[in-house]
Amino acid sequence: MQDNEGNIWISTATELTAISGNKLKLLPVYSPQVFETIHTTLCDYQNNIWISTNAALIKYSFANGGYTEKKYSFSSLNSKTDITSLYQDINHTIWIGTMGKGIILFNPETGQSRSLSENPLLQNASILAITGRGNTVFAGGLEGVAMIFNITEKNKSITEKYSFTNYNDIENV
Repeated sequence: MQDNEGNIWISTATELTAISGNKLKLLPVYSPQVFETIHTTLCDYQNNIWISTNAALIKYSFANGGYTEKKYSFSSLNSKTDITSLYQDINHTIWIGTMGKGIILFNPETGQSRSLSENPLLQNASILAITGRGNTVFAGGLEGVAMIFNITEKNKSITEKYSFTNYNDIENV
């Protein structure tokens, strides 16, 4: 997988490797239980690496020549819920796409999270991908596609509601 910074990511049963230009970096994710459950990764604006595993996120940060690991769990998810996509928006909120539980908004600074409940299309949806540009985020899943727009400063608080345009049940789309 190639990220938006040009890094190539390779995962095997025992390693996660990042290749950047002429450098090869082995990340310290040793547990086979973790590797067997990774469905998505994210490199955030601070170059932390996030991976999904067993209905949780693990953040790897590089400092003082080594990596630290921090796990974040979400009460609305159970061990059978796969996290399928991750995206960080302009306010640094991490959008977490799931299979069957819709989207969870997560503030990595505070650890606060909430389900994105204001759009009926995305409630309990199976999200396959989340991406965006600027103040717009797109989420696509088995139920259709939604465009979340006009993300503003007020959305730095994940309790603020978002505006949507849904693209489902449209012929030839």
